[in-house]
Amino acid sequence: MIDSPNFLWTILFFVLAISPLVFIHEMGHYLVGRWFGVKAEAFSIGFGRAIAKWTDKRGTVWQIGWLPLGGYVRFAGDMGVSSQSDPDWLKLPPEERNRTFQSKALWQRALIVFAGPATNFLFAIVMLIGLLGLYGEIRIAPKIGDFAPQSTAREAGMQRGDRILAVAGQSVDSFEDVGLYVQPRAGQPTPFTIERNGKQVTVVATPRTEKFKDLTGVEVSTGRIGIAPLGYERVRLPAYELPAASVRFTVNSVKTMAVVLAQTVTGNRSIKELGGPVKLATTSNAVAKL
Repeated sequence: MIDSPNFLWTILFFVLAISPLVFIHEMGHYLVGRWFGVKAEAFSIGFGRAIAKWTDKRGTVWQIGWLPLGGYVRFAGDMGVSSQSDPDWLKLPPEERNRTFQSKALWQRALIVFAGPATNFLFAIVMLIGLLGLYGEIRIAPKIGDFAPQSTAREAGMQRGDRILAVAGQSVDSFEDVGLYVQPRAGQPTPFTIERNGKQVTVVATPRTEKFKDLTGVEVSTGRIGIAPLGYERVRLPAYELPAASVRFTVNSVKTMAVVLAQTVTGNRSIKELGGPVKLATTSNAVAKL
């Protein structure tokens, strides 16, 4: 049943994917706002008419909206869910006015706004810590074990046994790092610092453009230099190394996204690779099938 295309399944998996992320994001705003003494009038997952709601002892209305395309926290002093300032907040009694978002210092308001995305990052890091703790970290040394039939790396002068130390000036610790730095540089001459027989050598290779369809059926481009690793190992990390490994993975992922977005802006990548709620929904469905 799950293998057949089904609109209801797509919606279900989209809700299961997006709702926890929205909840965590808005909870970041809520908790920091509460820390600074701002009253939250409403906390909603989803928009539109509430299909379930309740009020806590602080007067905050918690609700689930029928349209699961986001969520919001409405603080005292906000005119709507977009946090547009209500011009009447200055007319409130002093005690109530001091509990509005607008009454707080600029640095406090900035932290309340920043807390949403920061909490999402923290959640991702915590989840990765759990996954790395359960399954270990696959470490693949950035050593060249073989070449693809059409390898721009071999054409540039790389050899089996070479260890890649840096790509475009960015330090490389694992074979995965090579992929992260190469993929967004399709068609761009890229310097590689390699170690060969104890000496450092710099070669310039141009990643070949390879097109494929992503999980949503959109054709995307990526860079390939046509190399395979020498081998890999699964390492069980001690508990004290898990946070650093998780942060490292997150930082590398963000770097790759930043490069891809920059290439999209400059016209080096197709804007079709970007997407909104519909693409999120179809991707969620495809991942669930996998």
